[in-house]
Amino acid sequence: MSLTGTPLRAALLVIVAAITCVAIACGSSSTTTSSTSKATTTEPSTSMATGSSTTDATPVALKVVKDALGLVVVDDQGRVLYSYAKDTASTSACTGGCATTWPPLTTSGTPTGSGLGATALATITRADGTEQVTLGGHPLYTFSGDSKPGDTNGQGTGGVWYVVGPVGNVMKNALATTTSQAGGGY
Repeated sequence: MSLTGTPLRAALLVIVAAITCVAIACGSSSTTTSSTSKATTTEPSTSMATGSSTTDATPVALKVVKDALGLVVVDDQGRVLYSYAKDTASTSACTGGCATTWPPLTTSGTPTGSGLGATALATITRADGTEQVTLGGHPLYTFSGDSKPGDTNGQGTGGVWYVVGPVGNVMKNALATTTSQAGGGY
């Protein structure tokens, strides 16, 4: 029995093409990191744990660095942290696609920080059960549009996303180091 020219053959080709597309999409995600950073440490460097959406058993550690915006808070990978104006001190309003663009900073233990008020650090429980780090009552996020440590491409996005300072202060008046703020405002 030949499948040439039959509707069954066409259906099989569509299924194979769909499976191939899914396999390529799942296997092609990559992250590029750079060893250079715009930010410089204001305190001695300490060993940092992984800090965003991981399953590591090590709690997240934050530090303060100085960059073009002033003193800002970064995670262990040097990624600048942001707050979302629609959040409350106990609830993250960023879920779904928002959390893809603005990954929440999560931890598996008590967060620590160098150069910031330790009493200002806490966690909240997100709807998915993960523990999100807060600073000064602001849930913390990274921005998928920041391609290297020290980037602040998300600053001011949508008038609701702002870099966080050392005591959890929202840096609304600081200008972004880039003019590219397309999308992602939520």
